[in-house]
Amino acid sequence: MRTVILDDVARAALDEANGSFYRVYDAQQGLEWRLCRRPMDGVARKRGYYLCKQLGIKAMRIPTITALYIYDDDTVTIKALAFRPADN
Repeated sequence: MRTVILDDVARAALDEANGSFYRVYDAQQGLEWRLCRRPMDGVARKRGYYLCKQLGIKAMRIPTITALYIYDDDTVTIKALAFRPADN
C-alpha cells in the first residue's frame, strides 16, 4: 500500500471545499484509499500524470472529486483536486 501525499494546491482546494460540501474529508479519504491501492486505474495523461474521478452523492451533499496525481511504488502524490456538486 502506498502513502498518499497532498501537494499544497490540493490541500488548499480540499480545505476550501470543506466550507461548501458536507463530509468532504470523508469523501477525500475514500478517494485516497482507492488511489493508494490501485493508482493505475486512473486515466493516464502526459508526463506520468493520471486523472481519477470519484462520483459524489447529491442527496447527501457529497461532492464529485477529480484528482490529478502521479505515483510510484511507494507514494501517490495528488497534485490538484477539483470539487463540484454531484449530478445524481
